[in-house]
Amino acid sequence: ISDKNVTNAKLEDSIQQQLTFLQTVPSMEFGTSNSVDVNANSNATIDITFESVKTEAPVLLCGLQHSSGNLACVVSGVTNQQCSIIVYNLTSTDVTGVTVDYLAISGR
Repeated sequence: ISDKNVTNAKLEDSIQQQLTFLQTVPSMEFGTSNSVDVNANSNATIDITFESVKTEAPVLLCGLQHSSGNLACVVSGVTNQQCSIIVYNLTSTDVTGVTVDYLAISGR
């Protein structure tokens, strides 16, 4: 800028190139579900509504936060507006305070 090599035309082209590039970057949304309790040798379904409607059903990754137990999570359904995740308790004791962390990746 100080050597006056940046002109309005160059700046405008650069901004347009950046906007074009940003349109190709996948949209990502992440969050944490409300806390649920999962009974022994049972499962619970957690439904999550996305903050914004996606242009397509996203790829969804999930993880669990819990203080004890042997749990697993499986994505059971995904639309462009929401997802359902089943949390399985694989132990003979109840597990309380389970939350699901999720990452949804989709096109814009």
